[in-house]
Amino acid sequence: PAKTSRISSKRPRMGFPSRDNPDFHSTAASPLEPLYAPPVPPRRRQQLRRHLLLFVLTVATTTLVGAEHFASFHVDFGNRALDLSTSQFILNGLWYSASILAILGAHEFGHYYYCRRYRVDASLPYFLPAPLPLTGTLGAFIRIRQTIPGKRELFDIGISGPIAGFIVAIPVLLIGTSLSRVTVLPIDTQGFI
Repeated sequence: PAKTSRISSKRPRMGFPSRDNPDFHSTAASPLEPLYAPPVPPRRRQQLRRHLLLFVLTVATTTLVGAEHFASFHVDFGNRALDLSTSQFILNGLWYSASILAILGAHEFGHYYYCRRYRVDASLPYFLPAPLPLTGTLGAFIRIRQTIPGKRELFDIGISGPIAGFIVAIPVLLIGTSLSRVTVLPIDTQGFI
């Protein structure tokens, strides 16, 4: 009796491909490379206008919030008069806007880069503007449009964002600390956070 071989139609368990899987690749350059390469999804057409519009609105809201923070810092919370022109007011708000958007952008592009590296279909970052007096933004996110193929890929995609954001946040923290000064809060701090 002749033996017949069947190719298993089961998907591999997360991160551990089945040797019966037709998509199994046994030519890994290193033991750390994934042996299972998922098929490359068709690239979806990015709606760049939407991403760009949200980014520009977020720049505007964070710049206004940054300008208000700078004005409070500049007048020592009401102890001095505000002697800034409108252009100085806006330009000083850009320090805050550039800092917070660099941290958010690095975080989201860290996720996006690893999604593209592992051939996982993901959108460009969506920045969320918010006219809130505290931050000027609700953050940013990317949309992952397909299942992540394994545990290792899930870990790498998940951890890459916080690491990239942290790498940008450290110099921002050091520069911000070097430019700051200690000031006395007013006696009536009602409404302060």
